[in-house]
Amino acid sequence: MSRLDDPHSSYNDELKRLYDRFKEESVQPDAYFDEDDLIEIFDYASDMADDATRIDVLLVGARLYPSSEPLMQRKACLVFDTSGDESARRAVAPVAGSVIGRLLALRIDRPSRQQARERLESIIDGGSDFEDEWIIQLVHTASEIGEFAWLVESKERIMRLTDYPQTFLYEMVEVAKVNYDYEVAMTCAEQLTDLEPFNCEFWENLAEIQIAASKFDDSINSADYALAINPESVRAMMLKAQALYEMCRPCEEVVAWLDKAIEVEPDDPAPAHYKALTFYAAGFVPMAVDALEAYRRRHPDDLPTVEYLNTITDGAIPVDVMMAAMEKAAEGNDDWNAKAEELIRAGRHGAAVNMLVSSFRLHQIPPVSALFIELYVCRRYKELQDYMDISAIAGWNLRLPEQLAYTLSLLRTGAESQKVLDSIARTESLLDIGSDDDRSLNASPLETAGYRAVTAQIRRSLLSGEQVDIDAIDPFPVMK
Repeated sequence: MSRLDDPHSSYNDELKRLYDRFKEESVQPDAYFDEDDLIEIFDYASDMADDATRIDVLLVGARLYPSSEPLMQRKACLVFDTSGDESARRAVAPVAGSVIGRLLALRIDRPSRQQARERLESIIDGGSDFEDEWIIQLVHTASEIGEFAWLVESKERIMRLTDYPQTFLYEMVEVAKVNYDYEVAMTCAEQLTDLEPFNCEFWENLAEIQIAASKFDDSINSADYALAINPESVRAMMLKAQALYEMCRPCEEVVAWLDKAIEVEPDDPAPAHYKALTFYAAGFVPMAVDALEAYRRRHPDDLPTVEYLNTITDGAIPVDVMMAAMEKAAEGNDDWNAKAEELIRAGRHGAAVNMLVSSFRLHQIPPVSALFIELYVCRRYKELQDYMDISAIAGWNLRLPEQLAYTLSLLRTGAESQKVLDSIARTESLLDIGSDDDRSLNASPLETAGYRAVTAQIRRSLLSGEQVDIDAIDPFPVMK
């Protein structure tokens, strides 16, 4: 069971203080922590995914307790988590006979199913007094090597290995969810609430699993138990709201619980985001926007909030707002292009073009073809033409679709015929290049024929003085 979620809050608070003291004092050359402290700190740091502190623990441990087998076992765990198999094998060798060493070896060796089961059986056979960390490693090792079924079959035996079976049941809930076995997850979660009926987190976990299993009434009951234990549990409030939402209860009933969560934790984005989703799903788009804007006023650079706003308004938020949040994010230009492609597939062309424009302004990398196409689709013809002027100066290697989008934008804005004909000439030159040239997008013969037909029709209409029926020949899905 995660030390972060230990039901004994006083112990957990003490462990957190120990962890914080280590982070502050471990850099001092005369820092002293006893062996048990270091083991506790390492395990706590593992739950925090804090590899830097785990390394510091091992460095201090190597100085103070160079022969400590528990610390050598944890060194093997760290090397396994962060390195390749060969490095892990070397780290495991000094502790090969320990429970941790044998479990790590199983994960490295990946033996056949029969051998895996035999080795797992040998680890638990006749064992007793398993430490929490051994139990945690046992559950995750078995699940990782495809022996979740063995865990289920061996459940009662494993529980007898420890004086605190809650650790095993807690980890079983986690791996059961990973294996999509909600019946096992629910059974273990229910056992946890039986063993510790006043543990708020256990009731929350049960409520979450019951939602996943579509047992919404049961989930509401479990969330109510959690709230009876801790009336300010934001997670329980959100789980209750989610169950009500899944039951198609009135929007105001769902939002009432989310508002309570926001009141308790105004800086937590999750209730605000879920509130916006609830309003949006009910068709109340302005109220969804208001919910997100209320959070953004307190956290103006929160990227997920800005992305949600961009999506539900389909790009109606200012580019400056988008850029300010994007600038502080770790994503690069390729990441934004990929996200924009997802928005395009979802029909959110305005949101996509807002993201593409923001990314271009931030990174100053020649924009992907999608930017030109999406500007055209969103009827932002003047911007498209401005980008085309920039491309001529910068020498960007334009491709067929964006050149055609530019041609059509000129037509739609009433440009002079000669300017349109010059653009058609450039479009036709791209049609005539080899299919192995990137600018052609490797278009199929049918696609090439379609593009050629469009440009030919435009040329004929312009040269004969006829009005071009753009909508009849436009290959792009222009927004209304």
